[in-house]
Amino acid sequence: PEVVEREVRKIIGSLLESLHHLHDQGLIHKDVKLENIVFKEKGSSTMNTPKSSRTPKTNVSSGGLPREPVSPTGMRLIDFDFLDECEPSSPKSKAVLGTDGYIAPEAYLGDCCPKSDVFSAGVVMYLLIARRFPFDQAIFDDGPNENKVGSPKMREIHSKLQRYKVRFGRSFDPYPQAKDLCMRMLEFDTNNRPEAAEALRHPWSEGLRLV
Repeated sequence: PEVVEREVRKIIGSLLESLHHLHDQGLIHKDVKLENIVFKEKGSSTMNTPKSSRTPKTNVSSGGLPREPVSPTGMRLIDFDFLDECEPSSPKSKAVLGTDGYIAPEAYLGDCCPKSDVFSAGVVMYLLIARRFPFDQAIFDDGPNENKVGSPKMREIHSKLQRYKVRFGRSFDPYPQAKDLCMRMLEFDTNNRPEAAEALRHPWSEGLRLV
């Protein structure tokens, strides 16, 4: 558990710092997801995506005992295809952009904002610890060309997310502070969801470079 928590803290801390940097410039990413996080392993020149949807292969030493994994370095947030400005005067989005399972509830109504990126980061955090998505994938049952803001299907998905209760289960038992932060990041109401800078000041983030 100590290794898992240390590694997740590094990844989520770096992700939140990246988002804070974007948001401070009046920009939102709109497609934060596990596949858009890459890191460079020590001694390697290539960037890789962290795997969490399945149990990682165990590093086994010559003695047959598990070996502590090497920490990744140089984490990067990539894929800025949906990058957009976000100002008080910005109009509502006309389409729901991003990846189902990561998209914040308010984005289904066209109200994407910096805290929407924080919600997506909360999904990443949940995935890294629980190795599954926090929401039932059956919720996201929209078909082709139904991702338009104002469509009945987008309003239906928003309503389903409002009623849904995320279950953290035993996976989070060793990490009570991480659970508290993840719950806050996955908060349905944006008024109760922290900004990236606030999340970095959470007690779980102790030891990271705080903003």
